[in-house]
Amino acid sequence: MKIRIHHLLCMQGFQDKGYNEEFVKNMTEVVNIFKNDSKTKVTIITALDSICKCCPHKQGEICVSKGEEYNKERVEKEKRIAEFLDLELNKEYEIGFLFERVNSRICNQRIAKQLYCDDCQWLYCCLWHQGLEE
Repeated sequence: MKIRIHHLLCMQGFQDKGYNEEFVKNMTEVVNIFKNDSKTKVTIITALDSICKCCPHKQGEICVSKGEEYNKERVEKEKRIAEFLDLELNKEYEIGFLFERVNSRICNQRIAKQLYCDDCQWLYCCLWHQGLEE
């Protein structure tokens, strides 16, 4: 399975909220796969992934929610997360290892916001982010 690296944050705080019912259903299925098997192999990427496949903002292989410049910024943020976590993009890892790495290195809300979460529309309901130290 392919997963955008920032979705490693989102999946841990997911609260059955999303863009539409189809998106929520898909995200729930992906999250449950990972909860049930920490050895599931995942390739981390910067492009649209297994979660994005049901997003209403997906057109082909791009996100059209906020334009091309926004997409470029997102990719750069994804790369910064990978660098911060000392992970290689396009490499396969076990999901349990990835969650452990995320949670051991992103230990407070300030770091999370600097890396990716600063303008997230779901931040208000993200249990993962709320569980971090301020």
